[in-house]
Amino acid sequence: MKIKIINSGSDGNAYVVTDKNGSQLLIECGVKINQIIRNIKIDKLQGCIISHEHKDHSLSKENIIRYGIPVYDESNLFAGKMERIGDYKILPILSEHNVNCFGFIISVVSENKKILFVTDSFSIDPKTPDIRYDLAMLECNYSEEYVSKIKDMDNEDIGFYNHMSCERLRSWLLNRQYKPKTLCLIHLSNRGNLGAYGLNNGFTDCCEELYVAKKDMEFEIL
Repeated sequence: MKIKIINSGSDGNAYVVTDKNGSQLLIECGVKINQIIRNIKIDKLQGCIISHEHKDHSLSKENIIRYGIPVYDESNLFAGKMERIGDYKILPILSEHNVNCFGFIISVVSENKKILFVTDSFSIDPKTPDIRYDLAMLECNYSEEYVSKIKDMDNEDIGFYNHMSCERLRSWLLNRQYKPKTLCLIHLSNRGNLGAYGLNNGFTDCCEELYVAKKDMEFEIL
């Protein structure tokens, strides 16, 4: 199973999963359509799942539909109801954001692998099964310690509190019985000073393999 980070962050989010047979699933489409098309194979793309309506996650939704690719979002997904999308099974879970938002448990059928994907959420649904995920792609947006020191909080800064802090994510991971095999930290905020927080060291005890999402990053889950 291969993962491609087309982009991750407040300027746009899009991720591609490719199984061993070449079948693809697009998670989020919050970048320009040309950027997406360069990173997928139209004839292999099974569908696109979107966590919520904000443009940094859904910008190219209408263009994706025009290409004849099935799109799944809050209009046709329901928390706790499994959806089969080609070679993938999708179980939406509730997220805690300022609009309706889903996380996803994705079963890659051909490889018997599971992905946990959660972004733009203050917390992770406590009903999320405590199992050994082959890959957890989880938001790590800002440092609470850093943000607490910002003296002049404006409306944009308040938006931090609709996202997952690195401290809260780390606590959640350490309180789980099963650690993910691979952890990929997504949707980092430059304003949240995560570079200074030392993410590469701060989560190494939460997984076997750690990635911090960057534009055009690719990695494989064996």
